[in-house]
Amino acid sequence: MSDPAPNKTQDPLIASTVSNDQLQNLASGVSTLTKGIADLRTPLQTPLQAPPKRTVAPALALAPAPVAPTAPDVISLNVPSFATLASINPTVTVSPSLLSQFHLVELAVIKAIVNHNFRAADLYKLDPQHRGRGGWRAHDRDAMELGSLSSVIIPLGTYFSILGFAIAPANPSIGPIVSGFWAYIASLMQFASQYEWAAIHLYHVDFFTTRRREMQFGDYSQWGRIDVDILSRRLLGHNKVARPDALTPGILCMVFSLERSSSS
Repeated sequence: MSDPAPNKTQDPLIASTVSNDQLQNLASGVSTLTKGIADLRTPLQTPLQAPPKRTVAPALALAPAPVAPTAPDVISLNVPSFATLASINPTVTVSPSLLSQFHLVELAVIKAIVNHNFRAADLYKLDPQHRGRGGWRAHDRDAMELGSLSSVIIPLGTYFSILGFAIAPANPSIGPIVSGFWAYIASLMQFASQYEWAAIHLYHVDFFTTRRREMQFGDYSQWGRIDVDILSRRLLGHNKVARPDALTPGILCMVFSLERSSSS
């Protein structure tokens, strides 16, 4: 007779004890794992901070190196800056006050003066003696060229008056410009006592043309000077020849005394 099979049912106390140990180990492992995960999450939840900026000392501003002035700059140091009407707007509108001030001068002539298109040969258009009802005669230009000092100075004065009136609003320092205008007239009068009129007229045409070109670029400052280059080309060698009837009172007295002494 065989032995009875052993009973495989474990003691309930032993089974309960093993189960509790396993639970404690599991709880301990879970706690350790939870702590490790928490340690890993802490740096991830910390906001990233930008690295501190390096403080760089500002560079010292270097003074710009002096630039040598060019030829036009050197010239501009001695020439006043005047606004040119023609270069800014070739079609300048003539103001009503300018027209009323010079109501005897044709509008086309005033526009030509203001825009610096008025030539030296056009001065006869400003001479009241040659201004008729039917316009200017064809021989007026020739009469001006063969005329006298007064035939240039009188219309030239009107020309300067119109030009000065036109540029005055844009040029507060109009005084030196006007002084140069009248200084030029004075130089012509001085030349008239020394040189022949034909040579003076050639000087005037060249001088006027040169100044007109300068004014187109805003330079009105050269009217008051004597152009030595033009003077040497046009006036030198053309001195007036003293006429016998143009003797000074001192010479006349000396001649009279000689005549009396010779007759006695």
